[in-house]
Amino acid sequence: MRSMLFVPGDSPRKFEKASEGKADALIIDLEDSVVTEKKAEARGLTLTMLKGRPGPHQLYVRVNALDTGITLADLAAVMPGKPDGIVLPKSQGGDDVRQVATWLEALEAAAGTELGSTRIVCVATETAGSIFGLGSYKGCSPRLAGLMWGAEDLSASLGATEKASGGVFHSPYRLARDLCLMAAAAAEVAPIDTVYTDIDNLAGLNTRGAPRRVFRQGADPSQACRRRQRRLRADRSRTHLGGESDRGVCQQSQFRNAAARRPDDRQAASSRREEDPRPALGQPGAAAEGVGSKLRP
Repeated sequence: MRSMLFVPGDSPRKFEKASEGKADALIIDLEDSVVTEKKAEARGLTLTMLKGRPGPHQLYVRVNALDTGITLADLAAVMPGKPDGIVLPKSQGGDDVRQVATWLEALEAAAGTELGSTRIVCVATETAGSIFGLGSYKGCSPRLAGLMWGAEDLSASLGATEKASGGVFHSPYRLARDLCLMAAAAAEVAPIDTVYTDIDNLAGLNTRGAPRRVFRQGADPSQACRRRQRRLRADRSRTHLGGESDRGVCQQSQFRNAAARRPDDRQAASSRREEDPRPALGQPGAAAEGVGSKLRP
C-alpha cells in the first residue's frame, strides 16, 4: 500500500470525490475532521460509505482515541460495514492494541466478518508518554499492520510553539520519528511518516524523502496532507504526486520491513563491503561515521 487519502467522516461528497482518485486506501476520519456535536451523525454516514465501496480502494476508519471514551461506540457503528482496517490515534502502547483487538473480535463475529481480518494502524507518538510505550508493540497482536508517528499532537503534549525551523524538525521530533521507525522494525510492521503540512512547498516533500537513500530496506517515508490540493493545476499534481488526482487529500509511502529485504540486496551489500578499500573501524586511518549524520529530515 503506497498511498492513503484522508476523508472527513461527515462528508459523503468529499468521499465520492476521493473515490475517483488512485490512492490505495481511503481513511474515513471520525476524529479530528469531525466536531464533537457531529460525531454520532458521522458514524452513520461512515457506515454508508463503507457499504457503498465505490472503487478498489482499501477502506480504513480513524476512530477517536481511547481516552475519549467513545472508541467502542465508533467501532460498533462502523464494523457492520466491514472496513479493511482501523487507525487508532494517540495510542500509548501494545495494551491499547490488545484492547481494540478484543473489541474487534466480538464485532467481527457479530457482523459476520472473517475473524482477525480487520487490521490496526496506530498513531504511536502523539503524546510524550507514548514514546515510552513504543517497545511494547512487538508481539502485541497479529492485527497490527503499521506504526505512524505524529508531530502535530506531539507539539501540544510537549507544550511546544514550534516543531520545525527552515523545514527541519527540531530534535524531539526527529527522535520520535527515529524511535517509531525502530519500533515498527522490531514489531515487523510498516513504519509510516507523519503528515506533510507545508502544502505550498511541494519541493520540500521531496526533501522529506531523503532517508530512503540511507535505509536500504525502505522507500520514501513521506506522508503528505493536501487540504488545498484542488488549488493546484492537475498537471502540477501529476508531476509532484505521482499521478494522484488533484482531489487527493493525503499521500504516504512506507518503509519495507528489514525482514523483507530481498536476498540480492543483502548479497549486493556484502559485495560492496568486500570491495570497499577504506580501512575498517579499529584499523589505522579508520574514522567513525555516524548513520545519523547522513539523515536529512
